[in-house]
Amino acid sequence: MYSKNEVHSSMNKRLGIFYFSDLEGISDEYVSFLIKNMSKYLSHLTAIIDTNSEKEIYCLIDGCDEIVYGKGREKSYATVLLRYLKNESFDEIVLFDDTVFGPFNSMDPIFKYMDLKDVNFWGLYRQASYVEEGEIVDSYLSPFFFVLKKSLYKSEEFKDFLNQVILERMPMIKWTSLLEKLGFKSLAYYEFEDFIYPNPEQNYDIIRYRLYDLIVTKKFPFLPKKKFTDNNDWNPDLANTLIYLNEQTQYDVNLIWRNVLRTCDINQIRKNTQLIYTVPDNISHGELPVGKKIAVIIHFYYLDCFIAADHYLRNIPFGIDLYITTSNEEIVEHVKKSKVKLSCTLQVKLVKNRGRDVSALLVGCRDLVDKYDYFCFVHDKKTSSIQSATVWELFNFNMWENNLKSEDYIYNVIELFEKNPRLGLLVPPIPKHANYINLLIDGWRQCYELLENLLNDLHIDIPISRESQPFAFSTTFWCRAEALKPLFNRNYKYEDFPEEPLPATGTISHAIERSFPYIAQAAGFFSGTVESAFYAELELISYEFNVSNMILENEKLKQYNAQLKEQIDFFGERNVELKNDNDEYGRYNVKLKNENDILNEYIKKVKTENNLLNEYIKKVKAEDNLLRENIKKVKAEDSLLRENNKGLKEKNEALAKRNKELKIRVNEFGEYNKKLKEEIKRYC
Repeated sequence: MYSKNEVHSSMNKRLGIFYFSDLEGISDEYVSFLIKNMSKYLSHLTAIIDTNSEKEIYCLIDGCDEIVYGKGREKSYATVLLRYLKNESFDEIVLFDDTVFGPFNSMDPIFKYMDLKDVNFWGLYRQASYVEEGEIVDSYLSPFFFVLKKSLYKSEEFKDFLNQVILERMPMIKWTSLLEKLGFKSLAYYEFEDFIYPNPEQNYDIIRYRLYDLIVTKKFPFLPKKKFTDNNDWNPDLANTLIYLNEQTQYDVNLIWRNVLRTCDINQIRKNTQLIYTVPDNISHGELPVGKKIAVIIHFYYLDCFIAADHYLRNIPFGIDLYITTSNEEIVEHVKKSKVKLSCTLQVKLVKNRGRDVSALLVGCRDLVDKYDYFCFVHDKKTSSIQSATVWELFNFNMWENNLKSEDYIYNVIELFEKNPRLGLLVPPIPKHANYINLLIDGWRQCYELLENLLNDLHIDIPISRESQPFAFSTTFWCRAEALKPLFNRNYKYEDFPEEPLPATGTISHAIERSFPYIAQAAGFFSGTVESAFYAELELISYEFNVSNMILENEKLKQYNAQLKEQIDFFGERNVELKNDNDEYGRYNVKLKNENDILNEYIKKVKTENNLLNEYIKKVKAEDNLLRENIKKVKAEDSLLRENNKGLKEKNEALAKRNKELKIRVNEFGEYNKKLKEEIKRYC
C-alpha cells in the first residue's frame, strides 16, 4: 500500500470515496490493486461498504482511512458527500467503485491534464446520448469514475441536488445532465468525438462495443465488469481485450479471472469471452510438455464401437497412457487376442455397468486421476430409441473428432492448457443434428434441480441460472485434472447411480454430465469448447446450409405474412363495417335498454300494486269468511227463532182459542150479570 508520503507530488488535495458492493462480502485482489493505485492520488480515502455479508473485508479495510456502511451507490455517495460539504481542505472529491478492473495504465496524465481545466466536475469519458428500448438516454460522464471540484461541491445548489438524489434514488447516469442544467460545467478526459453522432439513434454504448479499441489506442485504464455478463449479441471486444491485457500490459489478468469465476455464470463467461477453440489437426510442434503426465480414458460398452474406434486409438501419441474401461468381457478378450499396435501404453479395466460411462470414470478410474496433470475421457454411444443409426453415429463423430481427431490435434489441445493456466476444461461443441439441436434452447432437460443438489452436495457455491443454457452434455472432454478434483473427491460408489434401464434424462448421471464446467469454475478455472479444424469446416458448412434454409423459410414466411396481412387488412375493413354495425346496434341496444328500464319500472309498479291488491283481496277474503261465519250463525239463530216462533204461534193459537172461549164465557157472564141486574132491579 502506498503511504501518504508517496502521493503524487503535483496533484490537488483530493478526497476519495470508494463504493464497494459484493453479495458475499468478499474483497478480491483486484479491489486491493485498484485502491493501491488510486491512493497515490488521494489525501484521504473513505470506503462505503454495501453488503449483507458479515465476512471481514481485510484487504479493503487495510487500504482505507475510513469505513462507512451504506445501501445503494447513489444514496450512499450523497449521504457521505453531505458530511464533507463544510470541509475546506479538499480541492476535489473522486467517486469511484468496484465495478471495474484496473487501472492498466498510470493515472498521472489524466489527473495532471484535468487539474488545469476550468470545470466544475469531470469524468473519464462522456457517453453520447443514445436510444435504448425506445427511450433516449441523455449524455453522461463515466458513472464508475466521477470527480467533483470544490467549485461544485461547496455550492448550495449541490447540497440541494444531493438531497434530491437521496429522496429520488437518482441513478448516476442522470447526474451529468441535471448538474449541467443547474449551470455547472463538465468535461471528459476521453470525449470520443469519432464515435459521436448528432442523431441519438446512431449512437451506441461506447464501452460495450468499442472498449478494445479504447484500451489499445487511447490507453483507457479500466475494464467494466458488466462486460462479462452482457447478454448482447456476438461481440469480439472482450475476448480481444483480455488477450491484449495479458500479452501487452503488466496487469495480472488473474485478478480479473479470480473475481469473474467467483461471481459470474460460466455460460455467460464462455459466450462473452468467446472460449471456443478451433484447433489445427494436421500441424503441431509434435511434443508433449516436459514433466507433465497425461492420460486418455475411454469407456466402451459395445464391441463394434470398440472395433470402429481403432483409428482414433492409433492417434494417441507416445508418452500418453491409455486406459480402456468396459463392463463387456468380450471387449476384454478382444483386446487380449488382438495385435493392435499403438504408440501409447494400454491398460484395460473391467468395471460395473451400473452408471455406465459416468461411474466408469468417477468410480472405476478414481484412483488414476491424481497421477495425471491432464486427461481426456471419451465413451461410445448408441441409442435404443427409434431413430436412424446416423443420429448416434453423428453424436459419436462429434465426440471422437473433437477429442482424438489426430496426433497433431492432441498435441495442440494439450498446448492450449499449457498456454492458458486458467483453462480447466474443454468439451466438444453441442451436436446440432436431429433432436440434439433442441439442446441449444433446452439444455437442462429436467436436470437443473439435480445439478443444484449436486453442487450443494459438493459444497460449491457459484452463480448458476436456469435461463443460462449449459454447454456440456456428455462425459467427453479434455481437462486439467486439478479442475475436476472436487468431483472425484466426492468418492462416488456404483450404488449412487440408478440401475438399468437408465432413463433418457433426469438422473444423477445426466446432472454430472452438465456439471463439469461448474466444478472447474469452483476450482478457479474457466471452461470452453474445442473442435478440430476439420469439424469446424463441417460446422461452418452446416451453419451456411441451415442459415440459407432459414433465410428461404423466412422469405416464405414473409410471403405468407404478406398474404396474411392482406387477409388481415380485408378482415380489418370488414371489422370496421362490423364495428359501425355494432355501434348502430349498440345505440339501438341503448334505446332498448332505456325502454326496458321504463318497462321494468312499470312492471315494478304493477307488481307493487298487485301486491297491494293481493293484500286487499286477502283482507276481503278474511272478512268474507268472517261474514260467512256470521251468516251461518244467524241462520242457526233464525232456525232456532223459527222453531220458537212456531211454538209461540201454537201457544198463541191455543191462547186465542182460550181467549175466544173466555170471551164467549165473558159474554155469557155479561148476559148473566145483565139478567142478574134486571132481576135485582125487579126485586128491589
